[in-house]
Amino acid sequence: MDRYRTAARALFCVTFLFWFSQYAYTPYLNPELQAMGASATFIGLVGGGYGFTQLLSRLPLGIAADRFRCHKTFILAGCLLSSLSGFGMYFRYTPAGFLVFRALGGFAAATWVAFTVLYSSYFPAEKGPQAINMLNVANQAGRLLCFVLVAALVGRLGERSSFFLAGLAGLAAAVLCLFVRNSAPAGAPVRLQEVPGLLRDRNLLACTLLAVLTQVVAFSTYSGFVTNYAVDIGAQAAQLSLMSIVMMVPLVASNYLVASKWLSRFGARSLLAVGFGLTAIYCVVLPWAPAMEWVYVLQALAGVSNTLTMSVLLGVCVQNVGPGRRSTAMGFFQAIYGLGMTAGPILMGMLTDGLSLPAAFRVMSVVALLALVLTLTLLPRRAKRT
Repeated sequence: MDRYRTAARALFCVTFLFWFSQYAYTPYLNPELQAMGASATFIGLVGGGYGFTQLLSRLPLGIAADRFRCHKTFILAGCLLSSLSGFGMYFRYTPAGFLVFRALGGFAAATWVAFTVLYSSYFPAEKGPQAINMLNVANQAGRLLCFVLVAALVGRLGERSSFFLAGLAGLAAAVLCLFVRNSAPAGAPVRLQEVPGLLRDRNLLACTLLAVLTQVVAFSTYSGFVTNYAVDIGAQAAQLSLMSIVMMVPLVASNYLVASKWLSRFGARSLLAVGFGLTAIYCVVLPWAPAMEWVYVLQALAGVSNTLTMSVLLGVCVQNVGPGRRSTAMGFFQAIYGLGMTAGPILMGMLTDGLSLPAAFRVMSVVALLALVLTLTLLPRRAKRT
């Protein structure tokens, strides 16, 4: 770790700014599309496009990163693409512009494979899951700060300014990449003929299936159409930012606890079961929230449930995979959970147009309960330690 101490700190800061760039405008994306006259189905397509481009690119990116040992290059490309996505939506402020440049942001997000694998490589192998969860602290702290700053900014300059700020943050992250280093190669690089065998790892497949269901719910509800519900009950721009902030505070705090204590003490299976249970409660109760104060409380609950599901899965999905193949395995994991990011918002939009927003939330509660049952069925009582 000592030889990579500066690089690890730099990558931690790059991660902070990268996710700042990716999320600065998200509280306003759906409401702005709604104000432009877009249907719920089209809004779902914009959200789904962000997942679809990740689905296409994450596995090839992971294989390339393992093969050529060029994680830093992919991280730099991701920061620049994230900047272009934010600036693109700012200058092309139309439904079509949002669809195209939000999809470009998905290509940027696909490089998260390189972030997680490179950062964990700076630490001993047994510290890999904890290192990835610690990097998630930077991820989530960046999102929290962006919501706080954007809340102040949009009050003066309007919602559109959040897209410009996202572009600036991506550029700043790219500059900081100068201080990131590739780590020394660990093990022989993966060969293409080895990929099918690598992807038969039972732990990886179980975590991937659960991640798909997690993202179906997340990008449909607390990271998606909850803003539409908030607008329907009278939320203003500042309240949309506050809604994101109250979700991120417990999310950051609980992620730190997962990384430092909970994962080793309770195990992945128990944390995931609790997380999916909380998600189901959120989906059932949210459509009954009569005022924004209730929505704030439920968003805080969503923050904890997000940590206990997605952050835990990210930390343990590749724990049984050798170091020289982890980018490929992580690429598979993140590519396939892109199915949930793609299908979830589209399904939610169609259900909302065809039935109602409350009915769509109830469907998502069933998905969360299904994930809970599969967690108890597929995962061992204690995750295997490396």
